[in-house]
Order: sequence, then C-alpha cells, then structure tokens
Amino acid sequence: WRLLKDRLPTKGNLVRRNVIIQDAGCPLCGQVQEEVGHLFFNCQRTLPLWWVSMTWMQAVGPLPTVPASHLAQFCEGFGANINLSRWCGWWVALTSTIWQHRNTLIFQGKQFDSSKVMEEAMFLAWSWLKVRKKGFNTSF
Repeated sequence: WRLLKDRLPTKGNLVRRNVIIQDAGCPLCGQVQEEVGHLFFNCQRTLPLWWVSMTWMQAVGPLPTVPASHLAQFCEGFGANINLSRWCGWWVALTSTIWQHRNTLIFQGKQFDSSKVMEEAMFLAWSWLKVRKKGFNTSF
C-alpha cells in the first residue's frame, strides 16, 4: 500500500520531507531523481522486467508509471482473458523484490542484478501460489 500511496522512503520523498541526503538520484541508473514511478516502472534497470512479464501474459501496450494505474493494468490482464489474481500476485511479488534489492544496494552495497530480481520474484510468487491454490505444483 505504501507504493500505491507514494509513501515509500524514496530519495525524492525524503528530499520533499527536508531530509538531507547526498544524492537524490536513482540508485539503479543514476540518471534522474529517485521517485516511485521511475524506480519501479520506468528505470532502464526495472522496465525490462515488466516487458518480460508482459510476454508471459502475451500482452502488449504501454505501461503507466503511476503505481495504481500500473497495478490495475496488470490485475485487469491488459484486457486479455487470463487468470487475473495470479497476475496481481505477480505484480506484488515483483515490486516487493525490486524494493528489497534496491535497499540491498543502498545499505549493503550489493549490485542490482535484474536476473536475480526476476528469479526471487518468481520464487516468491510461486511460493504464494503453492499455499493458496490446491494442486499447484512447482519444481523447486
């Protein structure tokens, strides 16, 4: 919910709250100020993750940078006839994993690895599905 309400402590939000920070740039690309729309949905390091997700859904179209609109687009399946609850779960898994890896970069100095983000988000989503859906099996 903090992402949807723009309440995450991004560097842009910290600056607006008069917190003094050395660098307000996106920690992933360094090209623009870190804001939720950029970090999660438009950064050159995270946008490809969403394009891959769309290929799984066989969906095409633009991706909004407003979190609530982005979530709605995924949960509505881009207008396709697909299992929507699973894609809402995927959206939550991927955004939370992006945030976790962003924090690991900032606080531990570990590099942001897009393939590791995708792998961990898949594991998280599949773990949730295994618990929630009877008969759902994974090969982990």
